[in-house]
Amino acid sequence: MATILDIHIKGNKRKGVMIMTKKNLTLIGFTLFFFLIAIPAYSGILDGKTFSGKNGEIGKSGSEDDEIKFENGKFLSIGCAKYGFGDADYTSKVDGDRVFFTADIYSDKYGRITYSGFVKGNDLNGTFIWFDKGKYDKPEQVKWWKGSAKK
Repeated sequence: MATILDIHIKGNKRKGVMIMTKKNLTLIGFTLFFFLIAIPAYSGILDGKTFSGKNGEIGKSGSEDDEIKFENGKFLSIGCAKYGFGDADYTSKVDGDRVFFTADIYSDKYGRITYSGFVKGNDLNGTFIWFDKGKYDKPEQVKWWKGSAKK
């Protein structure tokens, strides 16, 4: 069954007619449904933010300076980039006043580093676990990371 909707253009009734079939309504409904599902999955909520800070082994004071950037849905550690770790997609989720994130970055030579943490206001707190290439059953290092937004 088709429903006819009148379109009023500059006061002229029935200047145009649009026919809405069940097929068209179903197609519009599916399109809206998938669009709404994709919005919460968008990983770029932290895009444009850069954090500068220190990291160190768990239980010890900070030993290394680093900078973390979020751009175009990607996560990048400047400190790890010098070892061949590239940028990678990150996921994020808002919970109250914090934005939680995770990212896995890779190096052909040094393996994988898994970052996880949260941003609250202008501060980033997190941890990262480095798995040496080919030794993914036991982490090589577990470190903390703490920094503030760069202005």
